[in-house]
Amino acid sequence: ILTPRAANDSAIVLASWARLLTLDEFNATTIRNFVETNRGQAPEGFITP
Repeated sequence: ILTPRAANDSAIVLASWARLLTLDEFNATTIRNFVETNRGQAPEGFITP
């Protein structure tokens, strides 16, 4: 889900529990790496498709 949020200091912010990735412009490789690195790291410990 991607939605504008005026309170963010960056154009794009990805959140994964206590982790944030802030970007000033879209970068598919960086976003994909963030998702892959943080997938399955939630306290519940399971991975969804």
